Amino acid sequence: MIYYNRGLFDEAGLNYPPQEFGAPYVMPDGSEVAWDYDTLAEIAKILTVDGNGADATSADFDPDNIVQFGLNFQFARMRLMWSDLQPETTYYDAETNTVAVPESWTQATEWLQERIWTDHSIPSTSYAVSEAIGAGSENVFNAGKVGMAVAPLWYTCCIGDSVDNFEWDMAVVPASFDGEQHVALDADTFRIPVGSAHPEEAFVVLQYLLNEAVPVLAPTYGAFPARAEYQQGWIDSNSARYDWDVNWQVAVDSLGYANPSAAHHESNLPNWSQVYDREFSLQTELFGDSGADLDVAAAIEAFQTDVQTIVETTSN
Repeated sequence: MIYYNRGLFDEAGLNYPPQEFGAPYVMPDGSEVAWDYDTLAEIAKILTVDGNGADATSADFDPDNIVQFGLNFQFARMRLMWSDLQPETTYYDAETNTVAVPESWTQATEWLQERIWTDHSIPSTSYAVSEAIGAGSENVFNAGKVGMAVAPLWYTCCIGDSVDNFEWDMAVVPASFDGEQHVALDADTFRIPVGSAHPEEAFVVLQYLLNEAVPVLAPTYGAFPARAEYQQGWIDSNSARYDWDVNWQVAVDSLGYANPSAAHHESNLPNWSQVYDREFSLQTELFGDSGADLDVAAAIEAFQTDVQTIVETTSN
């Protein structure tokens, strides 16, 4: 979903993002436009401000002195950002053991590069880790220095600094490149391995974790309980912590738009962790200080070649 900083929107004279799927975004002049990633980019520029008060739509904007950013994909890795912009099912073909980076993901990489290095509305790594913007932790939304963050519901675990500092709320995700709204979904589970030395005792603990412990553990993790009887308690707990009328219904409604498993941003393929590392190395290039000069097409070609080699390598 989109987390947005109400105060930064108010200061910029912007309407809040829509909280219902299919709803348009209302521009400051009252006109309605599609709530998609193009609109998100335009709003993000208005919310990006330098030390002299100029925003990123101004010719006077200084990209070397940014004090507030418009957008961040908070704590997201590369494949999650790709899937936000356009989920795909063709990344890996298990029957042929082949990798093919979808064209939409090349487009998504170019979109991100333009936001980081042309619009300067998404913080580069240097900005994100700075004390002034990210409080040294890359948690820039928590620091109150970004207008919007694309992040999962579990991010409620990590924005405690907002209390007594700024109010945020939730909005639905923009439409992806295909014009449809797609929601990335994380699901955390407890499991008992087949080889457990104490399966019966483990099952007793598992029952506890899925019952009595839920009201304490789920808010701590930020995870929304899968069991319906515990969901309102989770909402009540977080409403008490973030007591400025957050619209939690956005999260509930978003479940109906979740990507299928084949399009999941962590779907399986051979040597998954090595592939994950290679995805992150591409992300490091893109967000690093030389990211503006990155030849995206060449970088994606090299990435695909490397990942193909990784999936073909026999694991030890």
